[in-house]
Amino acid sequence: MIRALLRSAQLSPIGLDVAHGSLNAVQVLRDRRDATRVHAACSIPRLEPGSDLSARELLRAISAIGRKGFDGRRVVVCAPTTSLLSGVLELPPLSSGAPVTQIAQAEMSRTLKRDAGTFEMAHWEIPSPPRGSEGSAAMAVALPHDTAGAMIGVLESAGCECLAIDARPWALARACGRGKPGLVGVVELDWSGGQLVLLDAGRVIYERHIEEWSLKALHESLANVLEADVGSIGTVIERIALHEDSNQRGAGGSAVSAGRRCFEASNSTLARELGVSLSYIAHRFARASGPAEIDSLLVCGPGAAVPGIANALIAQLQLPVSIATPNTLADVSETPGRWTSDPSLVVALGLSLWRTA
Repeated sequence: MIRALLRSAQLSPIGLDVAHGSLNAVQVLRDRRDATRVHAACSIPRLEPGSDLSARELLRAISAIGRKGFDGRRVVVCAPTTSLLSGVLELPPLSSGAPVTQIAQAEMSRTLKRDAGTFEMAHWEIPSPPRGSEGSAAMAVALPHDTAGAMIGVLESAGCECLAIDARPWALARACGRGKPGLVGVVELDWSGGQLVLLDAGRVIYERHIEEWSLKALHESLANVLEADVGSIGTVIERIALHEDSNQRGAGGSAVSAGRRCFEASNSTLARELGVSLSYIAHRFARASGPAEIDSLLVCGPGAAVPGIANALIAQLQLPVSIATPNTLADVSETPGRWTSDPSLVVALGLSLWRTA
């Protein structure tokens, strides 16, 4: 069956997302009509959570995913968030005939205080402010060569071919923005914080790192309130989620009630910070018809599994909110199994959708 599919579809590279506590991988099949189907997906616990990826850990991961239906060792990975530098530039209009790419690189060099030959960068136009200059606005990202070289070295030592080091917002855009013509917000919630990415017809036009919320802070709050070890909090969250799913809000005892209060405080913090961003977006990207309005908000990442988070955002932000997973964003073959319903694998899905053209 797989060979028959391969004859009529193209197998993607493996999207490999090096997250805090896991290595997430997705591979898709793309047919002649450009439709995609998840071919394989899995998440492997990290040996040393939060550390840089080592050749030893990568070899272990490659061996594991080879047993889970993945094919080949062509990979696309994300640039580390701490190393990827981004900003908004003001550039001459494209119609001016000015060397816009060279100007953008010089501007990033000045901003980063680095020689232009020491980093790779990309830039793209975004809507100009309602009352701005006569130039054009652009977003830009840059990755130092030493960071990229170290990543490629680790991948090659494990026998992988690195096709690209991608920017995380664009991985989210590929996974979540396909076929969505309006403004779509994507919120990734992970161990160290949150990230809001705004898409306009699938194109990244705004991003914000939300430092006021993090899964780490929630776990520490739960551990403190419940007098438990931080490492066991995942089990507590699953237990409370089971009560939420079965509508037993009065069940579970004092520990469940205390846990719910932590969730409610955490969800409220996140909603408040997102509300601030939505207010800014409404004015920054206003159109002739009025303030910019987001059509929907997608939530992904390990923090999307926090009980009640979608309902809390719906109630406080007053817009459609849904949890994004690989199986809500793409068709799924019979083989990947339970991982396709994991919101932590959305970035890996977006990485697997990378291609040169």
